[in-house]
Order: sequence, then C-alpha cells, then structure tokens
Amino acid sequence: MNRQTPLLIIMLLLAATTCWAEGYDTYIAVKGGSFFPNGRSGSATSSENGFGNFSLAYNGEVAVGIRPESYAAVELGVGYYETDASIADTAGVTRRYDAMAVPVTLTAKGILPYGRLEAFAGAGIGYWLSRLHFRRIAADGTQDAERNLNAGAFGYQLVAGADYRVTSRLDLGIEAKWSQVKPEFDFAGTDNLGKVKWEFGGTTLNAALKYRF
Repeated sequence: MNRQTPLLIIMLLLAATTCWAEGYDTYIAVKGGSFFPNGRSGSATSSENGFGNFSLAYNGEVAVGIRPESYAAVELGVGYYETDASIADTAGVTRRYDAMAVPVTLTAKGILPYGRLEAFAGAGIGYWLSRLHFRRIAADGTQDAERNLNAGAFGYQLVAGADYRVTSRLDLGIEAKWSQVKPEFDFAGTDNLGKVKWEFGGTTLNAALKYRF
C-alpha cells in the first residue's frame, strides 16, 4: 500500500469531524470488494498499454460524505486496488507486472429515497497515485531487469448503487463504480518503450458500510 494512504485517511476523518461540528448531515463509509480491470488492451508492451491481461483483484475505500439536501450528497474518498499479470512471449521471456493505485476522488451523487431504501447515481473526478513493479525473466529463469515505476494522473468515474437504512445511523449498501485514468510511466532503458500511458481504470463492485453522524 502507498505510504501516503494512512495520511490521506486521517485527513478524511478530520474532514468528517469538522463537517459534523459545523452541523452538516455527515457520514463515513467503508467499502470493499472486487476490482475488474478495464482490459482496453490485449498487450502490455504496445503503444496502448493497459490491463488487458491482468487479473481480477480486490479493492477498498474510505469516504466522507456530506448531504446538503436529502436528495444530494458530495463524497470525498481514498481508495486502493492492485492487480498483476505475467506475460510470456514466443522467445520464452516472461514479463511480470504488479500494479497498484490509490485514487483520491470527489464525487457528486443524486439520491432517490424510498422508505428505508435509497438509490443513487453520480459522477466524479480525482487523482490516481499509481505504481508499476516490473520484472523481466529470461527463458532460463534468470531475472535480467527490474523497475519500480511511479506516476500520477487525473481521471474520472461514474457510480451507482443503493443503501438500506438498518438503524438511524447505520446503512448497508452496494456500489458499482467505473473509472478511467491514464498515468504515464517512464520505461526508459527497459524494453525500448520509453514513456507510455497505461489505462489504469476499471470497474469496482463493493459492499459498503455507512455510519451517519
């Protein structure tokens, strides 16, 4: 996990406390589930690099929300997901990629209440802190290259889901989110790639626990 993540979560908690003290309808949400890579490219060494050969992974998020009206909310979140792939070429050379990202996002949601159930949909923007750990393994099993690559980029996301009010303060819900972001990584000196942009987005499907102040 990125070393900045705990600091970002602490900042979220401080933001929630401040909003509650100011009298806003505020909540904290903890989410967890699966990350499905976008798979926009079937190659990890083309000019359109992406998660085409990467595995299904897990993800988590902590968010603070403010509801200025019963039908609207603004949510600030810090998430985390990771995925990996091993890709072998015809010469027997294997390239191993371990990818992770910490998205910091701001999302506006429209809410449709119906008794204890609330459906929502929205969109947002954010900044993705991204990392690639690259290893190249020769046909004889020896590792002849290794790089840790870091990059960041702005992206956007779409969300939809529903919450069920269990008590006056506690909600349980589900949320689907689709994101697109393309950080640029510098592979200079490795596989003659130079600087390339990677599609680091995907779809998350989460269960959510929400606590209202």
